[in-house]
Amino acid sequence: FKAIRTNLNLTQEQLAAEIGVTRFHIGQLESGKAPIQKQTAMALKYLTDAMLKMNVTYLDDLIAQSNHSR
Repeated sequence: FKAIRTNLNLTQEQLAAEIGVTRFHIGQLESGKAPIQKQTAMALKYLTDAMLKMNVTYLDDLIAQSNHSR
């Protein structure tokens, strides 16, 4: 769980706010003291998918700008 959060470049507080749980709960998930519920897993999947889509769109825009400046 922590590896996903750090790859998203989010703090525990930021991730908690994004997926609708407390920072304490994120800490519990990362330490293995709480199981990952289906709703939390789905929220995390939705967030990672959205962030990936934003990054791909950003990269596409950079490529398009690069092609126009030639």
